[in-house]
Amino acid sequence: HDMRTPLTRLRLGLEMSGTDSTLMEYMTQDIEVMDAMLGQFLDYSRGVHHEEILPGDPTTIIERISHRYGERVVFSPPHLTHTYALRLKSFERAITNLVDNGLKYGSPPIEICLKEISDAAFSGLCMTVRDHGPGIPDSEFERIKQPFMRLESSRTGIPGTGLGLAIVERIIHSHHGKLALYNHPEGGLCAEIHIPATPSPPHPHMTSV
Repeated sequence: HDMRTPLTRLRLGLEMSGTDSTLMEYMTQDIEVMDAMLGQFLDYSRGVHHEEILPGDPTTIIERISHRYGERVVFSPPHLTHTYALRLKSFERAITNLVDNGLKYGSPPIEICLKEISDAAFSGLCMTVRDHGPGIPDSEFERIKQPFMRLESSRTGIPGTGLGLAIVERIIHSHHGKLALYNHPEGGLCAEIHIPATPSPPHPHMTSV
């Protein structure tokens, strides 16, 4: 949190400096990138154990996220028959991270599909977040979910912390859920989340993010 104070001063000073507009735009973008990276470090270290688990509607949360991104996100709200016990802010943060990853490393539109499934193996929520980028090698699916891991091709390009997917997976685990990655047959990376409809109380080792 202390590191964000000088960033705020830098942003304010830049706005008052009368710097060339093009240079100001680039410098402001750099400050915003640094602020976003600090935000991910804070998200990773903060944890969700303090956040209360409440009945929540995933559809409402995803609609709110999609409205923020406009036409870059495509979502058709389904009718859900079950209720879900959610850490509401953390769940929203996880979906936002997936959308941001899709926009940063893939291409829009980001398609979000939400449905309920019920079979012998699983009963609950199934959600996929798909971008329209090139996808990633199959061998990288598990590795890039680890903290601070990034694709080799991204290390010299777009800045990032390598924490986005690690944060998502820990949040989903705190809901007794699972996160899987795969390439869509028609192109793009898909992140698929399963969250049970009636989860048991979370175990202590599954509540920190």
